[in-house]
Amino acid sequence: QQCLLAKLQEVLLLKSHGSKIKSKSNPAKSILSILIENISTILGDVAVFRCTVDGSQPLCVQWQKDENCIAEDPNIERRFENKEATLRILTCEAIHSGKYTCQVVNDAGQDRCFATLKVQGKPPMIHEKPELIKVTRGDPVSLECRVAGSPQIRVKWTKEGKELQSSRKHHLYFDNNLSSLNIQSSQPEDSGEYLFEAKNSFGTCRCKVMLVVLEQIVCVLSLILMIFYYHFKQKKSFRQHSLGN
Repeated sequence: QQCLLAKLQEVLLLKSHGSKIKSKSNPAKSILSILIENISTILGDVAVFRCTVDGSQPLCVQWQKDENCIAEDPNIERRFENKEATLRILTCEAIHSGKYTCQVVNDAGQDRCFATLKVQGKPPMIHEKPELIKVTRGDPVSLECRVAGSPQIRVKWTKEGKELQSSRKHHLYFDNNLSSLNIQSSQPEDSGEYLFEAKNSFGTCRCKVMLVVLEQIVCVLSLILMIFYYHFKQKKSFRQHSLGN
């Protein structure tokens, strides 16, 4: 059997102990004194198995997954030093779930122990979202929310309990984890609370976005007031400057 040397330093040990099987031929010469443990992790995280080995040299350590030898993989590191055998998966994917076996062989016989790895997905999370958007009547507006999670995320927008669909009025996009609801020409009836929802098999998250559509006359009045205020400040500043001279 091929010896596979591990290349690793730290170990993540989670949940219940794995099982251990001893050989019948002189097991005291080849002993797995610390069992590897079952691990539960999430996609993209690190998973590490470790067991301490004591026995007559030379010792050969082999790691298996689902009873098959683990092939060389840049994503998997192995190390066996100071009587410690370790296996580290740098970035866990769904295919890494399964039963892992650490087998140690020497002239006296063999020992092996095993544990399971369960790789779960991540529930969606909302990273970027607006809370209040103001727009002038007739202008386009975009409501955007950025999410993260795995596996595949499904998103939807609702208003007053009704799910919005792409139409001549609303355009819905979801690309690179960015969901956007685009309104081509904002109208007063578009004002209100919009609910965004992201969902996958591991959970659901939601957020609310408030849209306020302003009448154009309000914007014109606001502009007039701003101009008036600006001229008032300029005139006041000029008088103060004149008095100072």
